[in-house]
Amino acid sequence: MAIEVKNLKFSYGQNLVLQNVSMYIKPGEIVGLTGPVGAGKSTLLRLLVGLLEPDNGIVQIDGYPYHAKKVREMIGVLFQHSSRQLFEKTVYDDIAFGPSNFGFDRRDIERQVNKAVDIVGLDKSLLEVSPFGISGGEQKLVSLAGIIAQSPRYMVLDEPFAGLDTKGKTHLPHIIQTLQNMGVGVIVISHHLDKLLEVAPRIIYLRDGIICFDGQRQHYILDDSLPLPPVTALMKRLHSRGLPVNPDTFTVESAIRQLEKLEIGDVDDA
Repeated sequence: MAIEVKNLKFSYGQNLVLQNVSMYIKPGEIVGLTGPVGAGKSTLLRLLVGLLEPDNGIVQIDGYPYHAKKVREMIGVLFQHSSRQLFEKTVYDDIAFGPSNFGFDRRDIERQVNKAVDIVGLDKSLLEVSPFGISGGEQKLVSLAGIIAQSPRYMVLDEPFAGLDTKGKTHLPHIIQTLQNMGVGVIVISHHLDKLLEVAPRIIYLRDGIICFDGQRQHYILDDSLPLPPVTALMKRLHSRGLPVNPDTFTVESAIRQLEKLEIGDVDDA
């Protein structure tokens, strides 16, 4: 059981967007997908969920072809502009729409909504208000809760950190970890490398429609041909010069804590 992509090729007219893309993602695995603008990330997302048809290659979800009706129940998607996924009169109804559509009974729907709201940390006082009268960050959490309420086997999060306030960005890694603990496979698509490296043990780097790297986070950091967040690049350089710092550092706060512990002599010797 897995998301399986094999020798995938896709073009928009004469413009080749993806070529020979292959990857294998298991339930309960967190994978970060990144790359420059125009690398093909969004196109790959649309192919995974059946919004586009590949020119060649295989896209299967747990053995089902991407266009199978069953796939809609197994894979949930948080699009970058998640507010466009909202359409019901209340926040509760929006979160409940997925499980209602998939045949959950009323009691199970209520249970799923409450569970999803707890996971994303949404204020329950918002459940009876319009999703269009809340902040953009809250709308993103409502959209995310709506997907979680469906109990998908896999989730694809497209730029999930965008639009969140500081509290939301801090909490999102905990949400993703909770999903993994529930056995959900999570693909996080983002150009925010600091956040992506923080949440994803496995990184896939896409450039010009080709997978240039697919491996563990620590190996990604060691590859000098791949981009790094500025703070990680700094800590990697300091570590290479003999300073006792962790090169696997992704946040400024963590870097500051480590640098504050250094003795002045350590810096002078370096």
